[in-house]
Amino acid sequence: MEQHQKSVILGIGGPSCSGKTTLAQMLARVLGNSCLVHADDYYKQPGDIPVHSSSGLPDYDSPESFDAEAMARAIQSAAAQSTRSPASHDSAQLSPDPSPASALVFQLGISETRVVVVEGISVLSTHKASAPVLSLLSVAVLLDIDYSTALARRQARLTNLDCSPDDFWPDPPEYFETVAWPNYRKYCFPQSSSAIYPFFLSIEQSEPLDSSVEKCLQLIALASNSF
Repeated sequence: MEQHQKSVILGIGGPSCSGKTTLAQMLARVLGNSCLVHADDYYKQPGDIPVHSSSGLPDYDSPESFDAEAMARAIQSAAAQSTRSPASHDSAQLSPDPSPASALVFQLGISETRVVVVEGISVLSTHKASAPVLSLLSVAVLLDIDYSTALARRQARLTNLDCSPDDFWPDPPEYFETVAWPNYRKYCFPQSSSAIYPFFLSIEQSEPLDSSVEKCLQLIALASNSF
């Protein structure tokens, strides 16, 4: 689509508690012309959430739980804009940041490049329900963490003093083990084929945040230069 040919749409995927939001917020902060879209803001209404076949629980980790059409419209709208304009609830997080990463943005020549950062568990999914979003991505970044680390982080998040219980749906017993993780591996673990993702990066859990940001910026520059 012509209006998006000079915009980079960066999708960040990974299992629950893999650090997607943290990385997305950091990228949106250091980029000069950015917008941040969270998949969690596009959950369907509770009555439209599918039921997990074996557990009978609401399946909030299914690609079909998200309104991908509405998310795609938000991404397209953000891509068509030309100024820093949060499309979600992170406007306070997007003040310019005088860090080495911000300097790298200028070195790479992407300070004026329009970048829409999209993060969520289903963003890189090849499931048909995610097609409206997947078709817009020009860069795909997978945060690859192991099962034990993801489980420990999910169990710990409500004990974090910085987190409100209202921020999260409380997990029923063994929800992560029986629903969230299996769904991630079945539906949302991406393929690295360049036919699906023109620019793909997998980041291991041991990678420091600063290094992850730098690698993403370099990939954004490659994508921008390919237009």
